[in-house]
Amino acid sequence: MTVVQVSVLVMCHTRELAFQISKEYERFSKYMNNVKIAVFFGGMLIQKDEQTLRNNCPHIVVGTPGRILALVRSRNLNLKNLKHFVLDECDKMLDQLGENLPLSLFYATADEADAYMFYRCFFPFATKYQTTVLGNR
Repeated sequence: MTVVQVSVLVMCHTRELAFQISKEYERFSKYMNNVKIAVFFGGMLIQKDEQTLRNNCPHIVVGTPGRILALVRSRNLNLKNLKHFVLDECDKMLDQLGENLPLSLFYATADEADAYMFYRCFFPFATKYQTTVLGNR
């Protein structure tokens, strides 16, 4: 039996956006029968998310930073085999949360993980964030 590991993490700043992105992944995955997708965000019982990770581990996780961080800290979500780390609308996320939360999650990923940062608009901090932090990994 093959052990399923999370290989893609997509983080976004609202649960509505996380849900919308997960639905798009589900739409695309109908052509890839074996790919599992899960969405994790606050406002729901975290035990349900932990159970999903234990019993039906997804290949792709979409979620909000707070819930993802809680799952990583509780060791229910392992990011060491991650291949792709995506921050969607990261300008909004970094503006609202500061750089520490997304950075702590990024540093929990595998050294080989690719990082993708998508912006709604130009964010002056982005250039510094990408070159200083992600470039020195």
